[in-house]
Amino acid sequence: MTHAAIARALASLALVSLPAAWAGTVPASIDEGVRLVDAGRFDDARTIFSAAASTNPGSPVAPYWLGRLSLREEDWDAAIDWFEKAVRMDDASAEYHLWLGRAYGSKAQRASVLKQPFLAKKVRAQFERAVELDGRNIEARADLVSYYLMAPAIMGGSVEKAAAQAAEITKLDPFQGHLTYARIHGHEKKDDLVERDLLAASAVKPDDLGPKFQLGLVYQRAERWDDAFRMFEEIARTDKGRMSGLFQVGRTGVLSGRNLERAAECLETYLEGTPAQGEPSLAWGRYRLGQAYEQLGRVPQARLEFEAALRLDPKHPEAKKALAKLGRPG
Repeated sequence: MTHAAIARALASLALVSLPAAWAGTVPASIDEGVRLVDAGRFDDARTIFSAAASTNPGSPVAPYWLGRLSLREEDWDAAIDWFEKAVRMDDASAEYHLWLGRAYGSKAQRASVLKQPFLAKKVRAQFERAVELDGRNIEARADLVSYYLMAPAIMGGSVEKAAAQAAEITKLDPFQGHLTYARIHGHEKKDDLVERDLLAASAVKPDDLGPKFQLGLVYQRAERWDDAFRMFEEIARTDKGRMSGLFQVGRTGVLSGRNLERAAECLETYLEGTPAQGEPSLAWGRYRLGQAYEQLGRVPQARLEFEAALRLDPKHPEAKKALAKLGRPG
C-alpha cells in the first residue's frame, strides 16, 4: 500500500457514516461513536466503542471502529488485532478485510526487510478477498491497484493486474477509472497517457479540480510552463477554499523564471492564509517567495523570506542552502 493510499484511507476516518449494510442493525451507542468521530472527538469515540465491545462481545462493529481509531493513531499492531477480531466474527464483510489489509500495509512500510514479504502477502490476500466479496467496492479495487503497482513480481505485483482492476473500476465509475489509469501510467512514467487520462476524467466531471491539479503537476514536470500556469490559475480562481492553486502558480513561476511578479503575488496571498491538510507548509511558502524575490533582484527581501522559512522549520534544507548561497548581507 503506497503512502498516498494510506493517507487517503486515514483521511476517510473523518466525515464518515455507517455503511448502508449496517443500517438499523447496530446499537445506538455505535451510531453515537460514529457521530463523535465525525466531530473529531476521537478519544470520546474510543470510550464509546470500547464499552460497546465489552457489552456486546459477539458483534464485530465495535472492534472495526477501534481498529480504525488505532490506525489513525499509528498503532499498527492494535489496529491489526482489532480488525482481525472483526474478520473472525464476520468473514463475509469486504469492509473488514479492506481495513485489515490497510493495517497490514501500514505496518509493512515500517517493518524490517525480512518481515515485509510476509506482511505484503497478507496485504494482498485481504485486498483480494475484499474485492471477491464485493466487486463494487471501488476503494478495495483502488487499494489493490496500489499493491500491484508497488509490489515486486515475486510478491504478486503486476502492471497488467493493476490495469485489470482499473478496467473494472471504469465500469463502476468512469471518473475514478480514468484517475486509476492515470496512476498506472504515471507509475510507468508515460506522461502523455497520464495527460490523456486526466483530461478524460476532467471531461466526465468538469467541476472537479482534482484532475486539473494533477495535470498542472504533469505540465510542470514536462516544463510546459504555459499549460501549467493556465491550469493552476484556473484552480486559484475557482477554488477559494483551498490555497494550493496559488502556491503552484508561485512554484511554476520560480521553476520557469517566468511571470515572477505574478508568482510573488500569489505566494504573498498564500502566506496570508492557513494551509489545509496536505497543502504545502508556510515554511515552503516563505522559501518559494524568497526564490521569487531573488530572481526579481530583491535580495534583501529574499533573505528575509529564507530566514522566516527557517524560523518556521529550522531543518528546512532548501532554505538553508538558499540563505548560504546569498552569503552575509553587504
